[in-house]
Amino acid sequence: MSIDSTHQDVPPSRPTPHQVIGLRWAAPAWLAGWAVMRLGGSHGPNPGWDVAHSVWIVAFGLFGAAALGLRRLAGTGRGPAAALVTALAGAAALIVQMAIDLVVGLLSADHQDMSRRYDDVFAVPGVHLVCYQVAPALLFVGLLWLATAAWRGGRLTGATTILLYAGVLATALGKPAPGWLRVIEGLGAAVIGVGLTRAAGSRTPGPVPAAGSLSRT
Repeated sequence: MSIDSTHQDVPPSRPTPHQVIGLRWAAPAWLAGWAVMRLGGSHGPNPGWDVAHSVWIVAFGLFGAAALGLRRLAGTGRGPAAALVTALAGAAALIVQMAIDLVVGLLSADHQDMSRRYDDVFAVPGVHLVCYQVAPALLFVGLLWLATAAWRGGRLTGATTILLYAGVLATALGKPAPGWLRVIEGLGAAVIGVGLTRAAGSRTPGPVPAAGSLSRT
């Protein structure tokens, strides 16, 4: 009996250990930074501001690893590849944003000094638009795009995908909310964390032999 070699697309596979770390810890790290900001870091410069933005730099690096993990679940193709590029571009721009915020906070003597330094930063064309307005959308659109592709391919459950969509929606609604309603953003981050943790444990189906790949000689 011989096995004929046939061309097959590269099947989806499970995330690597490093990608699993990203899937499990990206959202908790983001939530930790958010909690520090809400508990006293929002009116920088102060230690809370510095700690929160340092944690967020790590968090968005982990989101990049999470995007790579979702890409492995989504399989090959132009769609998942474009989604990965979108998510990674958003994560990179958010890391730049957090680094800017951290440096501005460290260099500023008071809040008025921070405002002057931000004026200088935002005078650079494209910085505010790319890093502060477009970047979050790129990251989460890319993640949801990858999750949808993985769900359509049977590698993520509908419940996991819905959790991710609900979490992103909650964070978007909660971010501009006034007062105590801002907690909706934190709840959204927690829901995203549950969805990504479920994705980290997803199992991909085994390869299916191609029809006619086995023949008698």
